[in-house]
Amino acid sequence: MSARDKREYESGEGLHGWRGLQSTKGRKGKRLQRRLRLRNWLRPLSYLLLISALFGSGALLFKRGDWIDKPSTSEAVRAIVFDTDGVLDERWVSETLGLRAGITLMEVDHFVLRDRLESEGQVRRATVERVFPATLRVRVEEHVPFFRMALADNDSESPQVWLVAEDGTLYKGLRYPRGAIEGLPWLVPYRHPDGSILPMNGIPRVAELMRIAKGRNPRLYRSWQVVSLEYYTGELNFPGEIIEIRSARIPRLILSANEDFSRQLDRLDALTEIIRSRGDPSIERIDLSLRGSAAVRFTSERVPRF
Repeated sequence: MSARDKREYESGEGLHGWRGLQSTKGRKGKRLQRRLRLRNWLRPLSYLLLISALFGSGALLFKRGDWIDKPSTSEAVRAIVFDTDGVLDERWVSETLGLRAGITLMEVDHFVLRDRLESEGQVRRATVERVFPATLRVRVEEHVPFFRMALADNDSESPQVWLVAEDGTLYKGLRYPRGAIEGLPWLVPYRHPDGSILPMNGIPRVAELMRIAKGRNPRLYRSWQVVSLEYYTGELNFPGEIIEIRSARIPRLILSANEDFSRQLDRLDALTEIIRSRGDPSIERIDLSLRGSAAVRFTSERVPRF
């Protein structure tokens, strides 16, 4: 082989031999690595862009929905829709809410208005709802009165009539028909050692007695004028807890607060039938608090023998 041919072969080897091939692979590997690094960098960025786009679309849809539901958020309140399960009326709710003229629905703080309604003792629960574009919906659940009380307050020297609900809530009644109040028995509350009457414990138990008596013998219930809790602390676990009923027919009817009311009233029915059959003498007191029996005291010593 001539020297010239040898140089050409060596030159060709330099271009196409293993060193040349190795150099080409190195350049391709570097380009591939750059592509992988770029792809790894772009992938989380694309995810971030996608998440941002989704959040942006959700916010836009929310804003559009909010705009559709409330197209006129600046409109003044034009109507108050009022609903109650009791006797309060639209005039009362309007005066109690005290909305200023021209107030917009968005300016209304329905939580403040709810608290304002529930501050009235007669209201057990209230809800206030904004109905766009310009309506306020008010729902009220009222206490049901079971008793009435005569109490003097700081605003008046003469006693005022207060009402007592089933749970012992004491409140001034509003909008009740006079007949409904006059048909309630008077309540003489238990006085705590410090002379106070609040809290009135055990009222639900006394209200249960009223319901039972009214359901089984409405005539008997209507004759009950006064319910005295002077010896009823409201603690059912205490012995000797009694409820005293006063009426024209039976001036003092004593029942045990711990015993079954229906059974005690059964004994009363049987006892009054016997008394009526013996000439119906005048009664001073009937004590039903004795377990399984009853004691009767008559106003006159001359009574028929039983």
